[in-house]
Amino acid sequence: MTGSIRSGMVGVNVSARERFLIPLGMYLREYYRNTLNLVLLAVIPVLLILSFGDALSRAGELLGVVTTPDMGKAMGALWAAAFLSGIMGFFMMAGAREADRRLVRAGYGTSQVVMIRLTTVALLGAVATTVSYLVLIAQLSPESYGLTFAALYLAAITYGAVGILIGSLIPGELEGSFAMLFFFIMDAFVGSPLFGSASNAFAFLPTFYPTKILAAMVVGGPHDAIHWLYATLYAVTIVVLASVAFYRAARLR
Repeated sequence: MTGSIRSGMVGVNVSARERFLIPLGMYLREYYRNTLNLVLLAVIPVLLILSFGDALSRAGELLGVVTTPDMGKAMGALWAAAFLSGIMGFFMMAGAREADRRLVRAGYGTSQVVMIRLTTVALLGAVATTVSYLVLIAQLSPESYGLTFAALYLAAITYGAVGILIGSLIPGELEGSFAMLFFFIMDAFVGSPLFGSASNAFAFLPTFYPTKILAAMVVGGPHDAIHWLYATLYAVTIVVLASVAFYRAARLR
């Protein structure tokens, strides 16, 4: 692997565009060559969207909260996109720490390596979002197809950055995966419409505002445009934190 990296990166005739695209293509191939990744990409959206529709509405009845099967399906799509992106970001970071440092040794700047990794996460997050979105719209018709996709993608990008952040701060794959799973469960269930109105502290959970936007798209409820600003600022903040943590983990010492 080191030889292929060096051969494509240190040649004097390699353009800046090629220097960016060569490792980007390598990172993308690493993802789809893993059969488990493709299985999860196909199974997780279907499983969550189809199973959470009626389950969330029944749980709402027990807790005295009004929810609908369509709302449950929408939350399943959001959680699927977020979970797939977060796990992908985490394992990409945890499993490629030395590969990234080899890129730096081969002549890449650490900032450029960080940008390539973030681009990879953004692209794969778009793939996870698209699969979840297609399964969702096969089940229901949202108020706005474009805004629904955007809300799902915001959640995916945020969780992809969360995965990178956890992978940068916790080097162990077992410990980091437990931390990632715990954080996701807390966000997805405690911060869901079943409990999300109980405390303003839940506004600090990654999918709080994307959930509000998605609810408006699915059930036609009231929607405040400021939620887009809050969700975007949250995503940008997490991306910046993940970039800083990734930079510190990837740089040579």
